Amino acid sequence: MGRAADNERLKLKATFFNNIGVSCAVIGVLVPYLRFMEISGEKLKLLLEGKFSQTDINATFAAAICMAFAFLAARALRHLSDNIAGQIRGD
Repeated sequence: MGRAADNERLKLKATFFNNIGVSCAVIGVLVPYLRFMEISGEKLKLLLEGKFSQTDINATFAAAICMAFAFLAARALRHLSDNIAGQIRGD
């Protein structure tokens, strides 16, 4: 294959990993954040009344861990995409 074809394959590969990274960020970080903001008033009221159960605490902690993992996965995929794009050779 020629250089142009190799460069195009690298561009497609970099775009693929970048899109997966964006998906991780949206699904793993933005969606739980928006859900939390939707129910935050109700949960804050429970917390202030002292009725925030251990199950609620565990669920909040698990969601925070999942959000952190999704963010790290998105950053790793973005870094991989940048490395692949850096392999593109000029003419």
